[in-house]
Amino acid sequence: MVAAGTEVAVLDAPLLLEAGWKDLCEKTVFVEAPREARTARALAREWNEEDFAAREDAQESLQRKRESADVIIDNSGSPERTQAQVERFWASLVR
Repeated sequence: MVAAGTEVAVLDAPLLLEAGWKDLCEKTVFVEAPREARTARALAREWNEEDFAAREDAQESLQRKRESADVIIDNSGSPERTQAQVERFWASLVR
């Protein structure tokens, strides 16, 4: 439940679709990055490739997530580029 007077609440839920929570959201965001980048980031967090693949395989397909999203953030570039996209989206929510 969101407190009265709250303009925006963020639900960070990689399994949003699988949990059936999409209907709780006015907007959904899909953060997209190439497989190579996702794998490298997982390995940097000390996951192994098998665990990373199993985790991705347990989720809805990336295509389904992309198609169900209201907004797509491209996370394949620099952190600054990604942040700029997030800030533009955030500004559109709190206008």
